[in-house]
Amino acid sequence: MHERGSDQASTNMSRNPGARRSDPVPDGRYRVLIQAVEMADPDEAGSPVLKWTLRILGPTSAGRLLFRDDSLASKEDRERVRWDLFLAGLPLKDLSDLRGRLEELLDARMLITKRTRGSIETIYFNKKIVDLEDPHPREPAV
Repeated sequence: MHERGSDQASTNMSRNPGARRSDPVPDGRYRVLIQAVEMADPDEAGSPVLKWTLRILGPTSAGRLLFRDDSLASKEDRERVRWDLFLAGLPLKDLSDLRGRLEELLDARMLITKRTRGSIETIYFNKKIVDLEDPHPREPAV
């Protein structure tokens, strides 16, 4: 597993009518769909931030959203992002190519792990889910 200490993630229950807004997505492993990914304006430190929106497919909490923000401030941050892009199916030699290729990440299915330590929620990318019969299944098998 690829450890990451500086990721920030939060959950959004507003689009899941069965979940109370105060109920966080429980820690665990989830199949997710990359619903959106964007390069946001620089953070307070002046570094760009890669913002991910992940829709949970299962096995539990289907339909709920997870959000992940990756700073590109340090060399270590950029190497972690480059590794996660590789896991998501977008290998890049140079992150300067990322803005023009973000669309290639949309609808990719990933296996992720969500962990909470104190008040910090962290999302780890484990691997891309590929179904050889249908590369875009609704509910991929794990």
